[in-house]
Amino acid sequence: MSFLRHPLTALGVQLSALAGTTCLLRAHHIYNLEEHEARMDELEGTLRGHIGIIEEALDRLEGKATEADRGKKIHRYLTLRGIGYKQCVQLAVMPRKDLSLLGIRYRRIPLLAIGRHIYCDSRLILVELERRFPDGALGQDSPTAKAVEELLRRVVTDGVFLKDQEDLTGRSWDEASLQKSRPQALAEILEVFTVMETTLFSDDRDWVLGGVRLSLADIEAVWPFHWLAGLPGALPPGSISKDTIPKVFGWINRFDQKLSVARKRTAKPRKLNGNESAEQILATPLASDSSRLAVDESHPLQFKKLEEVEIWPVDSGLKHRQRGRLLMLTVNEIGVQTTTEVAGKTVILHFPRHGYRLQHVGGSDAKL
Repeated sequence: MSFLRHPLTALGVQLSALAGTTCLLRAHHIYNLEEHEARMDELEGTLRGHIGIIEEALDRLEGKATEADRGKKIHRYLTLRGIGYKQCVQLAVMPRKDLSLLGIRYRRIPLLAIGRHIYCDSRLILVELERRFPDGALGQDSPTAKAVEELLRRVVTDGVFLKDQEDLTGRSWDEASLQKSRPQALAEILEVFTVMETTLFSDDRDWVLGGVRLSLADIEAVWPFHWLAGLPGALPPGSISKDTIPKVFGWINRFDQKLSVARKRTAKPRKLNGNESAEQILATPLASDSSRLAVDESHPLQFKKLEEVEIWPVDSGLKHRQRGRLLMLTVNEIGVQTTTEVAGKTVILHFPRHGYRLQHVGGSDAKL
């Protein structure tokens, strides 16, 4: 079967729609919590910390972050792989003082710090973890599997946390607009669940790529389905449930079982505050892999190594551009060195090339 005729190719288009419609349901779910969360923010103060995973979370009334918050994909990957890490929880909205300590203006989380190299965007984080920890990697080697993983990585984008998104996107998230949009959102979600049920899982496979082993493709694909299935009141039981779409819900359940087993054998991450995490990150030598930190100077816009640039994601975050010295520009990755607020030390921020805009400071820009 050619790649273009593979069921996942059509699925990719459907998942792109799902990434947008889940935003509407997420906004509806959090609308009534925002006032309470604002009060909790005042009482709790600024949540501190930065190392390993910097995840997006607001403490709910019971003091715990909900599963619907972003960053869970990386948590699940680390848990399933048994990779230990340290963690801190950040406020879901700007400003984030802990990140400012490290010279970071980029607004999206989670981030991953390995020494003084900080990886931005969950897509790149998973790629880097697979590269650095090859024994037991979840990615598969066949060309088809790699193509499917990359397709899922690009179309199943992280959900947008909507509390502070209106100024970024220009969309209205008031309650009346959300109620009006809900039927259309549910119709599109039903379509995506049905496509999964009648194409990919129609042969009764257990996992996205078939076989007996959960793979990176499952981690890339499962999160919106898993989140929606676990969000009380999000899905109408008469049309989207384990009774009407049993194969997709069976896949979600198998993923949950694997994750539950892995959690029992994995120690919980140690939590650090902002000062502790910055201290530990900056105490490590700035390891430099000269073979990887290269700039492709054949690029049409003629970027030069060490020139000052700005970078930001093309779909959001226009007000929070990251500035620094360009150290890396390859087919898949961009690396920018920035100066921290701690004794002038530097860190290197890494971004995926796809979906980000790179600009000469004071000059023209390019969508990469």
